[in-house]
Amino acid sequence: MSIRKARTTGKAPCPRYGHGAAFLDGAVYVYGGNAGVEGDFKIFGDLHSLRVPTGLNKDEPYVWSQVIFSGPNTPEPRYRMTLNTVQQKLLLIGGCGTNTKCLSDFWLIEPPRKGSSSNKALAVQLKPEGTESFAGRYSHTTAVVQDHRSGTASVLIAGGNTDYCSSNEVFKLELERPAWWLLHFLEATRMIPCLGKNDCRASYELYVGHEVV
Repeated sequence: MSIRKARTTGKAPCPRYGHGAAFLDGAVYVYGGNAGVEGDFKIFGDLHSLRVPTGLNKDEPYVWSQVIFSGPNTPEPRYRMTLNTVQQKLLLIGGCGTNTKCLSDFWLIEPPRKGSSSNKALAVQLKPEGTESFAGRYSHTTAVVQDHRSGTASVLIAGGNTDYCSSNEVFKLELERPAWWLLHFLEATRMIPCLGKNDCRASYELYVGHEVV
């Protein structure tokens, strides 16, 4: 195992943190984030792609380019949201917007396909059933769960910070039929309220920090 700084070309996004990133169709997509300090605080709503080389040449550069949203609707700028790849699209959930507003919206973003000369992306806001029980939040974690028997996917959302407090809720979003189910915890696996935890999935368990859901 090794790590090295990749050589890049093109116009990279400005320095930031709290952004989201996901891999799709040979590129890493970076969305949003924030930069600066109090009094000079900037929140971003831009989307960039970093095209990953496919050859064996280790010196081949990674190529940055900006992707422009097209269509009537676009997500508002935010940071500390989540970005996942589902159904060959990018799924954007929640985050913290301007004036520290906790966002509870869901977006499917379709960037240009590999090899296309277009730099346009289409964003469509999802309106799942049952979202009245889903408070706006940021610093939550998400994991995509594939059902290989049916070929469908769902997304688990855990924890985060709402307008009032840290959360230990877990929600499940069924993508084939957009609707929410609040998953109840067993006492043996109850998760303490948490935010900003990393997550990964193994089999059908969701790991959030040191907790297992």
